[in-house]
Amino acid sequence: MLKITSLMVALLVLSLPVAANIDFIKNNRLQDKNVEAVKIVYTGPIEENEIKDFLASLDEANNNYPNAKHIYLYINSYGGQIDAGYMAYQAIRSSRIPVTAINAANVISAASVMFCGATKRAAVPHAAFLLHPSSRILEGQYRPDELKREAEYLDQGNAILKLVYRTCTSLSDEELTDILHSEANSAFISVPEATTKGIITDTLDLQPDTQVSFYVTRNACVQND
Repeated sequence: MLKITSLMVALLVLSLPVAANIDFIKNNRLQDKNVEAVKIVYTGPIEENEIKDFLASLDEANNNYPNAKHIYLYINSYGGQIDAGYMAYQAIRSSRIPVTAINAANVISAASVMFCGATKRAAVPHAAFLLHPSSRILEGQYRPDELKREAEYLDQGNAILKLVYRTCTSLSDEELTDILHSEANSAFISVPEATTKGIITDTLDLQPDTQVSFYVTRNACVQND
């Protein structure tokens, strides 16, 4: 018998309702001490609400399953906020249970920061990566000092990206500087290229067996047939 529970959190962002959702699947007859591997599936933007739910899932896995040896983190995301991705990066690096990050389709922009937190990194065939500079959305009128502050935010974002990419790629400082200089130099990277550039350490055709699964999504539910 599989048990599915959903933790729905309603949040207000830019005056619009946004629902973050965690779905949890575990065999009721399986004792926590016998769980050997955990799966976390992350689909959606890299934003504060979703990353909060990811951190909750990661904490629950570390706290509740003392004998687990693996957390397999499947990511399919088109990116979002660099600082939110950096929070996930640090949490993954600090996990008691080793995390293997898997590009399940797309790891784009800020999602690559989250992905890089894992020591072991893999991708399914035909997955894709995108590395590019930080960006800011500007609206309304800006004075010189305000534009200077926005430029400082961009520099901070690029500094985080360069720091992270140094830990999970074989790209040189010159190559990283070029990629982070302009959108025209952004790097769309296939699985074979990701292997040669050190972004991934393995490819994955079949999913490893796991006894517990978390699904972190936005406005989505897991159906169990």
